[in-house]
Amino acid sequence: MDDPLPAAHHFAGLLLWIPVDKAMCTGSPQHPEADLDNWAATGARAFPAAYR
Repeated sequence: MDDPLPAAHHFAGLLLWIPVDKAMCTGSPQHPEADLDNWAATGARAFPAAYR
């Protein structure tokens, strides 16, 4: 890939967007560990599909 920095930002966003968004909208930074694991696994699967 020509520029890995945008890819790194996309990967971080895939891992962090849902829990951060939920924390901002609900005012609570607490999330069940199973939800965090699921969001991380989903983001980790999506990243290689986008950057093959």
